[in-house]
Amino acid sequence: MSPCSSSTFPMGGSGSSMELCVAIAGIKICIVSAPGMTLELDRTVRPFEVESASPDVTIRSSWCELRAAFDGELVFDSGDLWKLYRNDNSFVFRFTSPAFGEIPYKVATFDSAFRTGEVCLHRSYFDTAIPVYPLQYPLDELLVLSVLSQFGDISVHACGVVDERGNGYLFPGPSGAGKTTMARLWQLRAGAVVLNDERIIVRRREERFWIYGTPWHGEAEFAEPVCAPLTRVFFLRKDSMKTIRSMSGAEAAVRLFSNIYRPFHDKKCLEATLRFIDQVVSEVPFVDLGVVPDDEMAQFLMKAQSATNHTNLTT
Repeated sequence: MSPCSSSTFPMGGSGSSMELCVAIAGIKICIVSAPGMTLELDRTVRPFEVESASPDVTIRSSWCELRAAFDGELVFDSGDLWKLYRNDNSFVFRFTSPAFGEIPYKVATFDSAFRTGEVCLHRSYFDTAIPVYPLQYPLDELLVLSVLSQFGDISVHACGVVDERGNGYLFPGPSGAGKTTMARLWQLRAGAVVLNDERIIVRRREERFWIYGTPWHGEAEFAEPVCAPLTRVFFLRKDSMKTIRSMSGAEAAVRLFSNIYRPFHDKKCLEATLRFIDQVVSEVPFVDLGVVPDDEMAQFLMKAQSATNHTNLTT
């Protein structure tokens, strides 16, 4: 099985009135609607649609009458639209909006392994004649991260690209560091593919690390359902001149941890993530790249890309 294809977990049947499936970072998710609900993928998720067969995660969706009151244990508060609760052996995401009030517009309940779930949309808030995407962002991202975090796999605040030879490069950095600039530079390079300009998933499969495009793009709106072996990581840093500097394992680990979307619901998942980061920095070259957004950055990047001996460069 290709590292870019979905893995398979034992799952039960569906018995649906309508079904849509997507594969993100090799995780295949199938949504099964109740009668009376029409499904439709959001625009950015459509390139990730796949045929229905052997899902890793099966979700049933329906219209419901939700309530404001809930007795579960609060695990995480995003401070915005959603909160995560633990209720017996289940995890429950509750989504609210100031536009509606205290009653959630959506509640998603998953088993402890995030392999099966149910999404309920509050009927009164929707026009039920219009098609819906029950996993509308950020729920689709939260679900994928929850599945991947159990294995230590990570989602990185980064631009990811594949060159004409099939090598994958990761460009992590905070907002404003140059991810969009990097994505647009690579877009101009013949044979290159920009996986995403904002969020890249890194997984270990077939004894090496792979980077995956995701639907959750940034300003440049690159989002490709493609993966490639991770060859090098360039930490982006806006600077007054172009520089490249090799990094120690400890420095690389700290910088990478600060640029990932960390698991928030399970201590064991966090421990697995830390072990994963240790593996990445011990097996993949990491460098610091000072970015100046001018016409000569592409040429400098080619030098940085070929600096296999981690020689420090400055212009």
